[in-house]
Amino acid sequence: MISSLLARRLALPALLALAAACATVEPPGLDRYGDFTTTGFIREDTFQVVLIAGADRDARGLVERRESARKNAENGFADLAAGAIADYRLGLCPAGGRSAELKKQLIDSSRQFLEHGKRIAEYYREDESFVIVYRITKGGIKGDIGAPNCGTARAARSDTHTAGGSR
Repeated sequence: MISSLLARRLALPALLALAAACATVEPPGLDRYGDFTTTGFIREDTFQVVLIAGADRDARGLVERRESARKNAENGFADLAAGAIADYRLGLCPAGGRSAELKKQLIDSSRQFLEHGKRIAEYYREDESFVIVYRITKGGIKGDIGAPNCGTARAARSDTHTAGGSR
């Protein structure tokens, strides 16, 4: 009788400790489909960008600041989205290979992905900036976005410098 009472009293803390340990460990293959804050791959065929547009500097009051932020996001949506994808892709390149030319090329090539996406969430942040969460779903997108040609701009630049011949 005493041993079963002791076992019950020890079992509860052990179960609570196990539950706490499981709650802090991220399981492999976690589905990030409910995450609206991260730019990157949330599934093998789904890439997400979080676009943030600020309010105009001269906008006053909460409503005016939010309206201007929303307008800035809408007007610059394609540029914001292509730029966010390009920033992600540029981050995959070695630091020494990153250049303004490469970023421009990545922005231009990232525009093609926008036709495969849709807005899944919009919200305001505490600073009245406007956020658009845009998801692009396309088979093979992980290979397309995740493998940028980091040497393209450098190779193009060296060709243009040597085209004039030797001095």
